Amino acid sequence: MKKDKEWLKKELKKCLATSLNRDNHYSHGNRDAYSIALSYVDELDELDEPEQTDTNVGLLKPIIPKFVADWIDTHNLYGNNPLREYRDLENDFNEGWTDEEDAAVYHWVNKNPYAFIDALRYGCEVEKEKLYRVRAGNRHVRFNLDGSIICVKKDNSIVCLERLSKLPFDYEKAVESGIITLEEVTE
Repeated sequence: MKKDKEWLKKELKKCLATSLNRDNHYSHGNRDAYSIALSYVDELDELDEPEQTDTNVGLLKPIIPKFVADWIDTHNLYGNNPLREYRDLENDFNEGWTDEEDAAVYHWVNKNPYAFIDALRYGCEVEKEKLYRVRAGNRHVRFNLDGSIICVKKDNSIVCLERLSKLPFDYEKAVESGIITLEEVTE
């Protein structure tokens, strides 16, 4: 037997109607209560269930940067409580014991404490990393990590800023001087 909303209504009506018709209930209060409960069962059809729309999908899961999601995952992987680890990180930061990555997590959490807590409670979605095509003149290029240039097709020249930051030269200064240009990939 399928136990759904209709089954529940039927069983409640049967139970309440039986109780309402019994002669051993001397109190008018009991009969009134059963009567009211029976009327509520009849109103079950009128209740609206919340619709899942585009505006309320994923409201509980915050969108956080990849480095914060990686930090949370690392601590969960080792069975540590990320909230307790963050408190330790805060103490380490105040004492000057943190590295660059932990300092970035510390600053992000201080600016976004509610998103951090929601990410721990409900999970999170990782912020899409911006991707760029690198151009030198009229050609799309890609760099080896040693800084040498590889001439490539347009499709292969897509990189993220993290990869560019690992180059042995300052890519921001190269962009400012016009040696290279970055085109954000919108596809």
